[in-house]
Amino acid sequence: MNVINIINEEVNNWVLNESTWYHGTPDVRDVDKVGSFSEKTGSADYITDPQKYNEIQAGLKKARVDGNDDEYFRLIDIAGTLHANMEYKIPIFFTDKHNVART
Repeated sequence: MNVINIINEEVNNWVLNESTWYHGTPDVRDVDKVGSFSEKTGSADYITDPQKYNEIQAGLKKARVDGNDDEYFRLIDIAGTLHANMEYKIPIFFTDKHNVART
């Protein structure tokens, strides 16, 4: 059964039973702050090449100990290119219990 069929079935049950359904959120603090549901996506930073990033970190440590500022800042620039950001969909859910939707 796909999600649309499940939602349609639940909406039909709601209409028949005349009960209230609440839209849940992963973090109710956003709802309290904004006053309504807002973003449907979130984002996260990640390292594109963890092995290379760890090697750079070791190089940074060595350059700092050796006092080699040119090498240190060169490695900082390279490390900055290994950061990326991905966007993902935030899940939502429906419940007929207000306290469940708030948690």
